[in-house]
Amino acid sequence: MNTKLRRWPLPIRGHSTPTTVRGSTRTVLLATISAWLAAACLSPAGALAAWPFDAGLNPSVAASNFGPLVEVHQAGAGIGPLWYSLGTPRYPAYGSFGDAIQWQWAQQYDFGANPAVADGGVPNAGLIPDPAVVEVHQGQAGPGTMWWRVGTPAGNSINWGPSHPYDYGSNPSIATGGYDNEYVVEVHDGGWGVGPLWYKVGIIGHNQTIYWGHSWQYDSYGIDPMIAIYGDTVVEVNGTSTGAGALNYRVGTLSPEFLTVSWGPAQTYSSGANPAIASLGSSEFREVHQAGVGSGPLVTQTGTIAPTPNVIDWSPIYFYDNGARPRITGLGDPCSSYVEVHNGQDASGPLWYHASMYGCLPPPQ
Repeated sequence: MNTKLRRWPLPIRGHSTPTTVRGSTRTVLLATISAWLAAACLSPAGALAAWPFDAGLNPSVAASNFGPLVEVHQAGAGIGPLWYSLGTPRYPAYGSFGDAIQWQWAQQYDFGANPAVADGGVPNAGLIPDPAVVEVHQGQAGPGTMWWRVGTPAGNSINWGPSHPYDYGSNPSIATGGYDNEYVVEVHDGGWGVGPLWYKVGIIGHNQTIYWGHSWQYDSYGIDPMIAIYGDTVVEVNGTSTGAGALNYRVGTLSPEFLTVSWGPAQTYSSGANPAIASLGSSEFREVHQAGVGSGPLVTQTGTIAPTPNVIDWSPIYFYDNGARPRITGLGDPCSSYVEVHNGQDASGPLWYHASMYGCLPPPQ
């Protein structure tokens, strides 16, 4: 594994600094970044500011059970290096400063495309010996073999187990659930573009292993599925068009003994592209998506599980930033905190984050 470290350069007005990934040099125009930061600081009081934390493409983020956030992303377009970094939330954080998350240097952990990450459980009665994170990714730029690996904390880094193939498709998403988050549910496109959507349930075992059940088709017409879990309640969101179009959700119930999910019907809740969702605890979920195709307005809304089975009550949407491919994680604290990451543009470039931790206290240790 390439252990070369990398981090976002400090934004010094009027200078440019090259960063290198496996021999290719990319110059970041820090004067432009500084201008973006200055504009962010002019946001109205109470608005969440976005801050750059690295450079690359297609980030994903998860709140780990061993403390820090875990973020993964591609180095650039197509198949290539995959990087991870750890971030420590600073409580309380009020959205107007760039140090709401203290990000560490990024480290390469694999090669591939479209990575996704989830927390991987907590110690229980011997099933999971250590807290962990679970990562999935494509092994190539298009549809094909997808891979998983489990990582365990090792000081200020992650000790990653080997990569293993587990299915065929593209755009994987993963979440953990069950009493101790020992179960994983993965969803993905069956091919490329709009078509069948598939899911798979697994259980985390000893020695950085996952025992997977069968793959099951749960929809015949969708794209870019994303998933979140609270306990045994599974919420999935997906697009229905290669461009902007209807966004659908469905609610399911995890069946750990059978390694399956009992899904409710698909229902339309909004329109746009590239949706993502995270559990904020109990019956509340936070959703983000692009309002249109390509880099542009990003919007968010809250969903609450309704008394009616398989139904979510959605709040109105509101605009929070510009960018592409947003991803989100809940922090698991009592005040519904979350962290969102996204591309700053369609191509490889600055990666940005939002941290919503207004007046929150750290989760109990």
